[in-house]
Amino acid sequence: MLTQEERWYFDLKGYMVVRQAVPDEDVRAMRKQMEIWFEANGNGVAFHPPVRTNHAPNKPWWIYNVHYVNEVFQRLTINREILRVTRGLTMNKPRLYDVVANRLTKETDEIELQGGFTGGFREPHVGYQVANEEIFCSFINVAISLVDVPAGAGFVCIPGSHKSNFQYPEDITVNHGPPTVANIAAAAGDVIFFAPITRHGARRWTEDDPRMTVFMRFIHAAQFHAQDDGHWPPFEKQKTRLSQAVYQLEQRDHGQRQALYDLMAQQDEQKGAG
Repeated sequence: MLTQEERWYFDLKGYMVVRQAVPDEDVRAMRKQMEIWFEANGNGVAFHPPVRTNHAPNKPWWIYNVHYVNEVFQRLTINREILRVTRGLTMNKPRLYDVVANRLTKETDEIELQGGFTGGFREPHVGYQVANEEIFCSFINVAISLVDVPAGAGFVCIPGSHKSNFQYPEDITVNHGPPTVANIAAAAGDVIFFAPITRHGARRWTEDDPRMTVFMRFIHAAQFHAQDDGHWPPFEKQKTRLSQAVYQLEQRDHGQRQALYDLMAQQDEQKGAG
């Protein structure tokens, strides 16, 4: 599922980019829907569960579980390229457990560096391992850009920090340059995959139009998720809003994800035919 070059690059850097993975029409539809939601939220319109929002002054505006209320976001969760990479990083068992849209402007603060190893024993449920030419990354972040992101703004990370064994220097910031900090320019429809233990953040936005991104998080489907607080999918009361494959993608794998695996097999056939 991952090419040899992709495996080499992700193992070396802790992130990778797939260009133009999302169709232009879907990008435009998501961007339009986000603006509608943002305006409604600003006018005090309440959102029905499981959708919820979060915003603080000078911080990004977030809206969670958007795939439960709009089909284009649901389609994004099973995008062929996104599933191809997440399958390749989770030994063919990705589990979706977070979908959140993000909007920010020039007034939004930069997002300070976060993640990275800080010493002590590694937690096996957020681990990273490589053996027999395969990668096992039990936790993956996926960032889908809905706008063009120029160099000097947007996502940054410290390449290779997913394998660091030492506390990171605290004086390194998002504004440091290469090779210590990498800043990734992206076009609308590009997807950045990175391990959460790769130290990452975002520079202040510089453009007049807002930056819009959809973030998804995947874990290995056989592992538990300890934060059982009602905020994480699947949401049983709203499961009829999802296709069977997406609903199964949100679940632990107990051998019941046949619709999802049928979809994956179909995508593999289409990829091979293409």
